[in-house]
Amino acid sequence: MKRVISAILALFILYSLCLTASANWYDDCNGGEYKLITSNHFVADTFCGVDAIYDLSSGYYHCGELVIRFYKEAYGLDVALSYKTCITILTKGYDVAVPTIPHPGDVIYTPSEQREGNGQHFALVKSYKDGIITLFEQNVVWQGKAGINRQLKYPSDSYIIYTPVAKDGYPAPVLKNAPADSLTTPEAPDNQESEGTVNPVNPDTQSPNIPDDTATDTNGALDLSVLFTFIQTFFEFATKYLLPIIRKLMNSII
Repeated sequence: MKRVISAILALFILYSLCLTASANWYDDCNGGEYKLITSNHFVADTFCGVDAIYDLSSGYYHCGELVIRFYKEAYGLDVALSYKTCITILTKGYDVAVPTIPHPGDVIYTPSEQREGNGQHFALVKSYKDGIITLFEQNVVWQGKAGINRQLKYPSDSYIIYTPVAKDGYPAPVLKNAPADSLTTPEAPDNQESEGTVNPVNPDTQSPNIPDDTATDTNGALDLSVLFTFIQTFFEFATKYLLPIIRKLMNSII
């Protein structure tokens, strides 16, 4: 009986560790520069003619605001963001898909669970080469400075990438004013670590909650990421609170 209980406990601990040891956004995202925010409407970075904007105190220019504005100005597409669908293209004839390789203009989404509870975050792919994504993003503040050109390891399960696609009968989405060096043919990822200065710990400000006001998925597909998050949260809770109780019970049995 003791051996059976011990085996069950060992499997439980191993399974819990597997679930809680998933990739972390802060481990994957490194490098970049930090510019001092000196005024309201401070432009920290520009990509495809679209500015990443920061204010001294206002939270209006959050990470999702940049994605919505970028898709309107650079693609001519209207999009909405939410917890359920991450990104939905509202313009008729267009949708999003998960690409096999990142492309400039793709949307990157990481949930709060992968950012140590510091809120969800949206960013855009500025360029990609040799397993490293250079980010175009907003609302990344550390000690009054705006983060630009941070580099993200690819691939990883700490985030999801979405690329805009056209439905049958509609022209392919075209990224306007894209720099020539950002449109080079992507190379296969080799999991290289980025060089340069490592980011401060948790430099991102907590992104404001994005209202869940978009339409639900019309095909009714099950969002497995939600199920994974639920399972992960359950086992994190169990590891923290239930394991000590189980250990006490085992000690009393033994």
